[in-house]
Amino acid sequence: MDRVSSLPNELLCHILSFLTTKEAALTSVLSKRWLNLLAFVPNLVLDDSEFLHPEKDKLEILLRASPLLEELHIRDTLRRKGTAVTVSSASLKKLTISAICSRSIKNPKSTCFDTPSLLYLDYYDIVSEDYPKLNLEHLVEARLNLMARKGQLKLIRGLDIEDDEVRPFGNVWKLMSAIRNVRKLGLSSDTLEVISVCCELMPVFNNLKWLKIKSSKRRGWQAMPVLLRNCPHLETLVLEGLEHYVTDKCGDACDCITREDKGRSLKSCPVKKIEIKRV
Repeated sequence: MDRVSSLPNELLCHILSFLTTKEAALTSVLSKRWLNLLAFVPNLVLDDSEFLHPEKDKLEILLRASPLLEELHIRDTLRRKGTAVTVSSASLKKLTISAICSRSIKNPKSTCFDTPSLLYLDYYDIVSEDYPKLNLEHLVEARLNLMARKGQLKLIRGLDIEDDEVRPFGNVWKLMSAIRNVRKLGLSSDTLEVISVCCELMPVFNNLKWLKIKSSKRRGWQAMPVLLRNCPHLETLVLEGLEHYVTDKCGDACDCITREDKGRSLKSCPVKKIEIKRV
């Protein structure tokens, strides 16, 4: 027996954790001693481009086989064809979704987060048509970067649209309602404009103490007034830039348009500290 194989299982699994998952799996052919060690490796990195049929990524099966999983990072491939994604895990505490994709693809049909133990969510994707199942009651921190498809910004800004035309992103209110218990929230400039379609359904964020908003001169602030009014216990507001696309729906959050009640929503917000950063 070689010296490495004589090491305790815990140490061998620690060594395997420094290899790629593919390389770690290949060690199972060395001997019976190595056959099942992969199942005890504390971290896995799976690249679906190496699979024989990557279009068939079965995330649900993988999660069911990982009852102690606490941290999950999903990158890129799940949105190749605007497919639906369901993340279901009772043990998961940290979830990062980074779907690097083109604005020209279709809106995903649906996104579900059945994650009752989740504490942290970092979600970057094209906004889904629906969020039918969301279990995020214990979420503490969320960072959202939700993008509209190419051509949908005109719909969001209310340029001669009908109600049925906002369906591809109108259900985003379900996501905002599901994260209403967070204490820290970060929103990209894209997200701020996307959630403007659900201002009338915006939840009250009673636990929110820290809010960061990134601005862009190409994205509107239509949701800013109602968002500030719905954060009754906000203590810190971080603004990464002050530029934004001016619309007639900017409300009273800024002085970009002459009106008597400009700035009222910020004045009524109980925030104790404001940080303004250059971008």
